[in-house]
Amino acid sequence: MPLVYEDRTRLLKKMFYEVQNEVGLGRQELAYHRACSLWLRNAGVPFASKPPHRLMLGDHESYVLYPDFVLWNEITVELKALPRMMNFGDMVQLYDYLKCRGDRVGFLVNMGLDRVVDQRIVFDPPVTELVEDWTYWTGTIDGHSREVGAAVRDGLRFLYREHTTGYGHEVVERLIPTAINRQGLRVIKTQFVKLTFVRKSSTSQRLNACS
Repeated sequence: MPLVYEDRTRLLKKMFYEVQNEVGLGRQELAYHRACSLWLRNAGVPFASKPPHRLMLGDHESYVLYPDFVLWNEITVELKALPRMMNFGDMVQLYDYLKCRGDRVGFLVNMGLDRVVDQRIVFDPPVTELVEDWTYWTGTIDGHSREVGAAVRDGLRFLYREHTTGYGHEVVERLIPTAINRQGLRVIKTQFVKLTFVRKSSTSQRLNACS
């Protein structure tokens, strides 16, 4: 079975290796990005560099995604210049772009090692279904709490209708507060307090032992 966009895949892999050979090792991501832009322009490949993709909930802007490149208006490329192997979090970022755009193919490329590491992703959106499970709920909600709970539920239902599921944590933590804010509720994130532990001096320890 032939690859999806096989000819374009081959061309892009050629670009990744030629750019790293030309720019060299240990450069900043911006250097590789600029070199790829020049390579694509010279090759006559239609592309957009960091085009903004706004995630909307109704008329509310929740988040903006900026993929490194969109080629032929159907292939997304995310560049990295990491001195390590790419991890799951890097992959989630590419999946966010593919889900947002509806592109079938994406590339996650790391120029930061002694050889190019590129991962080609074919994205098939999963079939999803909204399910509300109240099996473990045994309490009751009355008055104002019932109204607030209903508003939160309506906000989450609207979020699902607009975007279904499949985004990573960074995007979801923006979408959910926006969905709840649309219902007229204010969202406050959990606040963290920095704790500092101070070791007692040896003198204090001796005084405590003598008292």
